[in-house]
Amino acid sequence: MEFPPLKDRSLSALLFVLSIGMYISTLSYGFTYDDLIHIVTNPYIRSWSGLSGAFSEPMFPGDLYRPLVVASYVLSYQLVELEPLLYHGVNILAHAFVVIVLFSLLRTVFSSSFAFVTSLLFALHPIHTETVTNISGRAELFAALFGLLSLLYAVRKDEKRSTWLSLTFFFMALLSKESALVFFPLLAVFAYYRGAFLATKLITYFLPLLAYLSLRFVAVGSLLGGRTIDAIDNPIAALPFFERATNALCHLFHYLSLLFVPRELSADYSFAHIVPLPLFHSEMLLPLIGIVVVFLLACVLLFYRKREGLFLAWFFVAFSITANVIIPIGTVFAERLAYLPSIGVVGVLTSLLFLLERRWFRISLISLLSLVFAAKGVLYQQFWENNELLFSRQFEVSPQSIKTKLNYAEILRSHQQHEQAREVLSEAQALVPRSADVLFVLGLVSLDVEEMSEAKQLFQRALRENPDHLAARNALARLYLNQQQYSEALREAQGILARNPYDEKALVTRFACALLLQDAALAQKTLHTIEALKIKNRDLDRLMKIYREIVQ
Repeated sequence: MEFPPLKDRSLSALLFVLSIGMYISTLSYGFTYDDLIHIVTNPYIRSWSGLSGAFSEPMFPGDLYRPLVVASYVLSYQLVELEPLLYHGVNILAHAFVVIVLFSLLRTVFSSSFAFVTSLLFALHPIHTETVTNISGRAELFAALFGLLSLLYAVRKDEKRSTWLSLTFFFMALLSKESALVFFPLLAVFAYYRGAFLATKLITYFLPLLAYLSLRFVAVGSLLGGRTIDAIDNPIAALPFFERATNALCHLFHYLSLLFVPRELSADYSFAHIVPLPLFHSEMLLPLIGIVVVFLLACVLLFYRKREGLFLAWFFVAFSITANVIIPIGTVFAERLAYLPSIGVVGVLTSLLFLLERRWFRISLISLLSLVFAAKGVLYQQFWENNELLFSRQFEVSPQSIKTKLNYAEILRSHQQHEQAREVLSEAQALVPRSADVLFVLGLVSLDVEEMSEAKQLFQRALRENPDHLAARNALARLYLNQQQYSEALREAQGILARNPYDEKALVTRFACALLLQDAALAQKTLHTIEALKIKNRDLDRLMKIYREIVQ
């Protein structure tokens, strides 16, 4: 094995330090946003059996298959349970290693200085804040890390085992996130730019792809996602193809502009922050012309093997699955999705900077751009410390978003500002009158102010709109329990557990109902599951006293 020259190793070490330094303050942050679903309230990660379950069962919301990410959560939980420092540390380290591997990959075709500046801008770009700071962004980090390693070993010629390592890392990238499939065409683009002919090698990448698809089919039951996409999460998903594609191309242009000039970053772009535009709408004209021109420019420059062509092509290929152009996905727009495609934009930026002939001027601009990126990122990071900071800031940035209104209403609830919460939720209901999520949170507000009849009606309305809304069913079950309607509460809890056997709230409710109905067998069965999942609930101590009395 040949080691990289001393200069390259020094630059790699510097990139590693800067990448970690960029996010070191987030080690003290808590769990935010989707972390609550994937980690805090996820019972599957609380035992070692979760390791096998990660490969045999789908990930929330039911059609995702990312076993390496879930396995990393299991390992973290077994080591520190819900201490967020380790979880954040893994994300920061993953980002730092992505930067180093990117530098090594670029170094195979470009000078050390060019590879360093591109990797530096990637390491500091503020659009990566969500990906690195939010623990649930780990899927993007792992997919990028293993995918770039696959490319790095694919283009090496000095190692006999390089091909097998490349195939292995490609397989690991797929096991981290479905969209890692883009590394297959990215390898073709990269090989074409280098003037290499890799047709035979490209065929071998069907082996890990077929292995991944087989595992996914066994775990999920389908090769592609089978669930209905929420219209709030992705308001363009249900549109006819051409209407969806034109909207998606406009969003792709917004990604491009946000990567070049990261103005106002946001954690939420769902409806009605983004509203679908009808076909041939006037607001589509400039973004569509812009993205088509950039695409044609990428094709021409890549054909002539120009450096800018490689990076523009990287942007389009890396977004080919997640941009909603070819197929709709569960998210209309998200900054975390720009993690891998951003390599293309920072590569173009570096190319433009290296066109400057005066070295001092070029270095000055690179330094200034790096400082601006870093400052923007550090300032944005602070809002990801906890949900209250994040959702309060988000309400200022995109107050029209339904999800933002729901999240902000929860913050208002936590401060007993129930009337203000109702006002915000009423605005959301005016936009989506039949939203089960809005009805559910309105029910929680009614529950807070002890309007039990109103709360019950709102929970029941939410379930009529969406019978699988487990949070509303849990709230209704708890309401029945508090009103001493034990049979009704047990019925709702059983309905939840039929859909999700490990739902914590439903298990505790069923345990309480079994005790109060003096069903010792059901109580013992439920307690066994509760103990296996290591559920910690403030009501359990009181319920355990009742259980011991029954057993005795």
